[in-house]
Amino acid sequence: MSSQQRLNSLLKTEIAKIINQEIIIPEVLLTILKVSSDDRGSFLKVELSVLPSTKAGTALSSLRKNSKIIAKKLQAKANLKRIPKLDWSLNLYNSSDYELDKIFKQIEDEKNE
Repeated sequence: MSSQQRLNSLLKTEIAKIINQEIIIPEVLLTILKVSSDDRGSFLKVELSVLPSTKAGTALSSLRKNSKIIAKKLQAKANLKRIPKLDWSLNLYNSSDYELDKIFKQIEDEKNE
């Protein structure tokens, strides 16, 4: 594993921890799938999955609104020289997400009956 891959793995783990501790998005399961950084670590592309997918817009909006807080905490935890700019993107084509969405919808429908 290259040093860039190790850095991206560390950043993925730390971003997930920060979001779990700091950001409240009700009724959403958010998974960080991939983090890609530039050579200097000043720009991070964060790919994520959101369940249920109907809450993806809400989750993405909340993450974008809190990007500066997440980036500052990430800088401190990962000993980065500069505060990174975070670019959030959704992975909408994960087939397992679709299957889980159907299950969540079925559970919700059963509750409402």
